[in-house]
Amino acid sequence: MRELLQRFGPDVMAEAFAQLFTRTRELVRARLRETFSVGTHRFGDAIDSDGHGNGPFFIRLALTRTPDDRFHPRYHRDG
Repeated sequence: MRELLQRFGPDVMAEAFAQLFTRTRELVRARLRETFSVGTHRFGDAIDSDGHGNGPFFIRLALTRTPDDRFHPRYHRDG
């Protein structure tokens, strides 16, 4: 990173990261629109371990897509 920053300067790097963020956001939103219809979708899964001897962790997610294509996640972790 330091080498890139020295080579291209902070303005170019900031613009590159801004473009990367914008492109990623657009691609993720497009995939979400393709995958989820309007309404609330619920998911659940378990993570056996965090690699440090803790777990299992149970995770639940509710993802709501509004008619104006906004996505609202709600997370809940059970112990």
